[in-house]
Amino acid sequence: AEELNDICTDPYRWLESVGIIKSQSEYRCPHCAKAGFTSKCSSAGKNSKQLKCNKSMCKKKSSRLDGTFFAGCKIGLDNAIRIIIYTVAGYEHQKIVQATGLSKDSVTHYMKYTRLLCIEMIKEEDTVIGGDGIEVEIDESKFAKRKYNRGHRVGTKEWVFGGIEKELQEGVEKRKYFALIVQDRSRATLEPIIRRHIREGSTVISDFWKAYDWMSAEGSGYTHLKVNHSVTYKDPETGACTNTIEGKWNGMKQDIPNKFKGAHLEMHLLFKVWKDQNCGDMFNAIISALKEVEYTTTVEEAYEDPVEEEVVVHRSEEVVRAALQEAENKVASLREELIAIMTAKALVGPPPQGGPLLSASARPSVGFGAPPSL
Repeated sequence: AEELNDICTDPYRWLESVGIIKSQSEYRCPHCAKAGFTSKCSSAGKNSKQLKCNKSMCKKKSSRLDGTFFAGCKIGLDNAIRIIIYTVAGYEHQKIVQATGLSKDSVTHYMKYTRLLCIEMIKEEDTVIGGDGIEVEIDESKFAKRKYNRGHRVGTKEWVFGGIEKELQEGVEKRKYFALIVQDRSRATLEPIIRRHIREGSTVISDFWKAYDWMSAEGSGYTHLKVNHSVTYKDPETGACTNTIEGKWNGMKQDIPNKFKGAHLEMHLLFKVWKDQNCGDMFNAIISALKEVEYTTTVEEAYEDPVEEEVVVHRSEEVVRAALQEAENKVASLREELIAIMTAKALVGPPPQGGPLLSASARPSVGFGAPPSL
């Protein structure tokens, strides 16, 4: 906390010191650079963070923050840095709101783009796992939110497929794994993912799901061990089990907030992968991300509130459901009245041949009321 306060006291100096932005003496006009010139800039005014090109033919203004995560920042560099650090450290949304004094929307905005920044830095080589003689467990799991945080899982359910190395490899602090959202669990979907993320020569351990059977065939490139979960959690003959990957799913479900287990699940899932890849030094990992990722637009301009969109969709569905329920109730009421009319006619019987119809007083009285608006 003390180090963070020091950083936020003079954020420009800290951004310079870690190489996220250039010092004013090193900075060159980006407009002139496009035309093949090299022009220095000076301050555009007293206490101004903008710089103006010294070249008489240009004189355009720019900022050392252009092209970085902080370009166009309206909440203050100190607050933006705090949100980045707090998000990576795993602080809850409400605690960040309290710590910064910013609105909930502003904090949501910058937390989202911090996660997206980190996802850009996922090391692809760390998502290719296994190899000769290395055991890899694979499994699929459904991620869905719980209604009111209790009871069975409801709502949008996403299949997440992944694999993890069973044993910790030499020189590696954590087991390598991959995880991604899939549309279904068919062989057509899972086989290309397995081939892309698991090296041939690996021993792959799975349950008895039929989409994995191809790995047991000669020439598949893999040694395939299976465990029948309807009978046991560990095969008594081969010792095969999927406890490691199931433990990883449990950990992920605890780390990802319940409200995001439907919407934006992929973003939170990949953010978790990034955190696991950099668990030993996340502070330097986020600095590397801020240095290496270049932005073609500002975070402010790119902002679209996903929370509000989700709420609007949810409300629209509720209105439709309520209207359908009301229509069904009216149809049921009409059906009951129709049955009553038919019953009354059956009791009275048909009018005598050539005789008068029932008098008004003898007719069954049925009140339909106003026609329903379906």
